[in-house]
Amino acid sequence: MAMADRLAEDGWVELGYRYINIDDCWMAPERDPEGKLAPDPTRFPSGIKALADYVHSKGLKLGIYGDLGTHTCGGFPGTPLDKVTTDAQTFASWQVDMLKLDGCYSNSSVKALGETLSSGSGLGGKHQLSACGSIAPSRLQVRRLWVRAPRWGERERE
Repeated sequence: MAMADRLAEDGWVELGYRYINIDDCWMAPERDPEGKLAPDPTRFPSGIKALADYVHSKGLKLGIYGDLGTHTCGGFPGTPLDKVTTDAQTFASWQVDMLKLDGCYSNSSVKALGETLSSGSGLGGKHQLSACGSIAPSRLQVRRLWVRAPRWGERERE
């Protein structure tokens, strides 16, 4: 929340900065009893949805890290293929605006899916990964989750 305050109060938003991004290690070590990713309760005692609401109240967007593999690079729960829909629904319910999707603890078939996603084919709708592998959920329905992310150097269209 302090970073959102700094960006908003110090004029960074007016300069075009839009995202607060949470990288790896934000999760609890295990999924919750329903099989959903859960934030570390010590680092995020109010949860990711409350953080997203606060970031949005400052005119900013929230990005979060995920991994299209069994674990993140830091060893936390990843998003294997059988959890893609569950995790997409979770991120959308939290109103996360962008997902940085990594590929640690993955295999060649899962990485091929990542290539399919980055080429814009295979999922329909408006979809593209940015140069750093980010997927932008933008609070849409899960079946339309894969939304265009701006290319490097382009301004995001509101």
